[in-house]
Amino acid sequence: GFSLHYLIHFFSFIKYHGNRWLLGHTHVLIGWMFNVSFSLALVYGSTWLVVHVAPEAAGAGVSEVMAYLNGCDIPNILTLKTLVVKFLSAALAVGSGLPVGPEGPMVHIGAIMAAGLSQGHSTHLGWDSGLLRRFQNPKDKRDFVTAGAAVGVATAFSAPVGGLLFMFEEVASFWQQSLGWQIFFACMVSVLTADTLHS
Repeated sequence: GFSLHYLIHFFSFIKYHGNRWLLGHTHVLIGWMFNVSFSLALVYGSTWLVVHVAPEAAGAGVSEVMAYLNGCDIPNILTLKTLVVKFLSAALAVGSGLPVGPEGPMVHIGAIMAAGLSQGHSTHLGWDSGLLRRFQNPKDKRDFVTAGAAVGVATAFSAPVGGLLFMFEEVASFWQQSLGWQIFFACMVSVLTADTLHS
């Protein structure tokens, strides 16, 4: 979450400070053209990544995570390639000034990171740590994806209880009381980490 917000801030900084400098030192039309051109370049970059590299990274990703947690097997929604494209395209789209936010993509990013962590291997990279074989089953992967999506919501809004309640109320079909406490702890740690990095 911290990295995504930092990258969005970086793009916004370039856009607005570059525009401000151009408006103060050149003609208004040049500043306007820079603003429009820079925004269109970021939108094009975001769109190109999704269309040509990973179409499964399109949209916010919340509905895909909900479908996965409710038993639908959607190919490639929890892969490393989808994670990278979702991260970059969300940063480019939000940084361009489009009326979108990073909250939905952070749910998907959290779910992908948790799925990768729970499995301890990558089929695309041909890498297997061998450390997390205990969690390499569908039930534990689903629980980790639930926790990751909750952490994404909690980090996006700096609200650990909000992440837990979002998963409990909206997304997860399978819920255990012990899983609730574990997800709440994960949300608290993520919000604490993000807030510490932001300060």
